[in-house]
Amino acid sequence: MSDDVSQSGLKISKASVYASADEAVSEKNTTPPQTKAHKILIMDDEDTIRDTVSRMIALFGFGDVATAREGGEALELYSKAKLEGAPFDLVIMDLTVTDGIGGREAIKELLKIDPEARAVVSSGYAGDPLVLNFQKYGFVGALVKPYTMDELRNLLISSLT
Repeated sequence: MSDDVSQSGLKISKASVYASADEAVSEKNTTPPQTKAHKILIMDDEDTIRDTVSRMIALFGFGDVATAREGGEALELYSKAKLEGAPFDLVIMDLTVTDGIGGREAIKELLKIDPEARAVVSSGYAGDPLVLNFQKYGFVGALVKPYTMDELRNLLISSLT
């Protein structure tokens, strides 16, 4: 794997992504821990994005994070957690993945598993009709890549309340 990761035409340098997360820690640029620990599932086919978003969520103190590379894996994790009586509070889904089910298809199945599921679409395609009209497709929010720590934090706060 190269030092640069391409996601839907978006080029993100691993070094800069990790440096940003590390800067946030050193500058104490985090939100105080939340009063309730949440379970958040991140589905993205890019290792760097899954790892970085997981680290950011940990810095914010929102709770436990699980990750999946594609929608099929995310649906399995969600189903298992729900059956165990500890469902995820929020799922962040990449709209387009290279090998597997993307967010466009996965949200339909997720809502069949749990009509009350809360999911956010994440995409580098700001003009995609699904991103622009995310609620019409069953999502509670949208994140346009690349997004900042503040944008992620604000979305988590609004989506988890």
